[in-house]
Amino acid sequence: MLSEEWDGPYVQVDGRARVLDMPEALDGLVDYFRCVSGEHPDWAEYREAMARQGKSLIRVEIEDWGPIATGGFPPHLVDSWFGERRPSPGATVRSEPSGVLIKTGRGESSRPERSPVGTGDTMNRVTDHAEDDDGHGSPDADAPLTLYLVKRLEMVARALMDDALRPHGLTTLQYTALTVLERRGELSSAQLARRSFVTPQTMHEMVRWLERHELVQRRRDETNRRVLLISLTRRGHELVATCAPLVDVLERRVLDSMNPGERLVFRECLDRGHAALAPLVDRGSGSEESAAADS
Repeated sequence: MLSEEWDGPYVQVDGRARVLDMPEALDGLVDYFRCVSGEHPDWAEYREAMARQGKSLIRVEIEDWGPIATGGFPPHLVDSWFGERRPSPGATVRSEPSGVLIKTGRGESSRPERSPVGTGDTMNRVTDHAEDDDGHGSPDADAPLTLYLVKRLEMVARALMDDALRPHGLTTLQYTALTVLERRGELSSAQLARRSFVTPQTMHEMVRWLERHELVQRRRDETNRRVLLISLTRRGHELVATCAPLVDVLERRVLDSMNPGERLVFRECLDRGHAALAPLVDRGSGSEESAAADS
């Protein structure tokens, strides 16, 4: 498995491959597209195209894997280079000007066996010791990254929301955009993209799809004729009202696992985490949003 960047990380995996034909391959093709390109503006159209073209999917069930390598350091040379200090399975091996850097969440091992996949090793906390920079002990050096836990919750919630919304012809992101408009009223395409967690380009295509299905409408902003303001139609309001109880069931399922105090802390911590990372995204999005505002 190679990374997108030249000379980036790579890893050798072993497992059994199985060819999936239609219709079994359809859900896997949707997942594949979503991982590579994000949300499709019309999933029904995409599914129909994949079925019409008779697409197949090769699914590899990974049984074990070697160390992650970068900088041109081949995994098969790990033994001869490190000898008895070979890094544990799942360790990151990277060439540096001062030598070779090993980082692992499981410590060093003399001659470890290959590690089975599925233990969360790939997103373990990256550290070669159990202490933070300030010298305080880490509570669990092998614990998954917090970002991994957040992403895991998002993926489960998104899959369940997609299943709940699919009978009504919507995806999770389309429903999100509709609820943002219901709550905030008229917005430009750039504003709606930012609040719906998609790129301006994706939102432009999504708005066109929603408009074709008479769920939103657009009009010129009287204060800036270059900007089109988007709002819900009556049909859009009705569809949001129909779908909201389906999403509320999932919301209650998550919050019912916590007591009232934990719910407040959970939501507050999510807000803090977003506030810490959002400025990093906003720095590079200004020019894109300006361009999208004109569409």
